[in-house]
Amino acid sequence: MKFDIKRNILYLLFISYLIFYTFFGYNIFSNKIINLIHPIALILLFLYAFFIMKTFKQRIRQETGRIQTIFIIVTIYLMIYFSLGLITGYGRSIYNHSILGYIQNIWIYIIPVICIEYLRNMFVKNNSNKWIYILTIILFTLYNIPLYSFIKSEYSIAELFTKICSIVVPALATSIVLTYVSKTSGYKSTIAYLVPQKIFMISLPLLPNLDWYYVAVTGTLLPFITYVFIKSIQDKLTDLIAKRNYEKQSFIRNIPIIFIIVLLLCFMTGIFKYEPVAILSNSMHPLYNRGDVVIIEKINNTALNNLKEQDIIDYSLYGIYVSHRIVSVEKHNDGTVLYTTKGDNNNIIDKEKVSPDQIKGVVIFTVSKIGYPAVWFSELFNKKKADIETGS
Repeated sequence: MKFDIKRNILYLLFISYLIFYTFFGYNIFSNKIINLIHPIALILLFLYAFFIMKTFKQRIRQETGRIQTIFIIVTIYLMIYFSLGLITGYGRSIYNHSILGYIQNIWIYIIPVICIEYLRNMFVKNNSNKWIYILTIILFTLYNIPLYSFIKSEYSIAELFTKICSIVVPALATSIVLTYVSKTSGYKSTIAYLVPQKIFMISLPLLPNLDWYYVAVTGTLLPFITYVFIKSIQDKLTDLIAKRNYEKQSFIRNIPIIFIIVLLLCFMTGIFKYEPVAILSNSMHPLYNRGDVVIIEKINNTALNNLKEQDIIDYSLYGIYVSHRIVSVEKHNDGTVLYTTKGDNNNIIDKEKVSPDQIKGVVIFTVSKIGYPAVWFSELFNKKKADIETGS
C-alpha cells in the first residue's frame, strides 16, 4: 500500500506537468524558456522517484543481454534510416553543432529521455494492474505528441491523416513497446533504445529528407521489431505457458498483424475511399515524379460538380490512368461538363478533354519513390505485350 501511495503521488505530479507542458507551456513561455524548464521539471520528478521509491527493486534476468539486443537492433535501424537518404536525398540538420550547441542538445534531448524512462519504469515495475499499464501507455504517448500544434492549427483531412500516421501512430507504437520493455527488462533497456537515436539525430550535420510515409513506416516498424526480440527472450526465460496453449495463443497474437495486412491489401486494391496510384511519368514534376505514388480520394457525382481549376484529378485515358491538373472547366447548356487538363511539367495542354465519367478521384497527397516496383512491372508487361503483338 505504501508503494501505491507513492506511485499515485508520482502519477499526479507527472499528469499535472504533462497538462501544463502540453496545453499551456507554449502559450505562456517562449521556446527558450520551455527548453530550460522542461528538463528541470523532469529532473525534479526523477529525484522524487529515485529517493522515495528506490527501495522497490526490479529483478531482471539476463539484463545485459537484453540491453545488447536492443542496442544492436537500434544500430541496424539507424544504418537503414540513414541509407534511405540515398533514395530521398539528404538535408541539413536543424540542430546546433557548435560546442555550446552540443551541450544544449544534451540538456534538451538526452537528459529528459533518461528521466522519462526512469519515471516510466517506476509506474509499471512490480505492478500487474492492467489499467496502470494502459494509463502509462496513454500518458507517455501524449508526452511525445505535440498536442499544442494540433490544437492551434486547422488541417485538411489529408494533412490530418499524414500527421496521425507520421506522429500519433509511431508515438503510440513506441509507448506500447517501451512500456512492455520497461516492465520486463528495466529502464536501462528503454534508455538503450532511445538515447542512441537521439545522439544520432543531434550529432549528424546531414539527415535523410524523409516524407511522412517513411517516417510512419520506420517509426512503427522499429518498436514492433524490438518487441518481437524482447518477447522472444522473455518467453525463453519464463516457461509459464504449456506448449499446446502457446501454439493456440500464437494465432491470437498474430491476429493484429493479419488484420493490418488485410487492411493494407484492401487499401492497395482500391476498396476504400482512398486509393494509391503509381506515377509512370514526370509530367507533373516537381510536384511528384515517376516512381512516386499519389493517394487519390474517390469522388461521387456531387463531388464532381465541385471540381474546379487547379484541382489535380486522376482519370482514365485509353485504359491508362493519368493524374494531371485541371486548367479550365467548360460547362455547356445541355448540362455536360468537360475538363481541360495539363501536366505541370508539360509545355502544352492535354489534347483530349476529360468528361466526368472518366474521372476516378482527386489527388490529395504524394508518397515519394515507393511506386517504382509498379512502374517496372508496368514497363515489363507493356514490353511483353508489344513483343507479342509484333511477333518478336
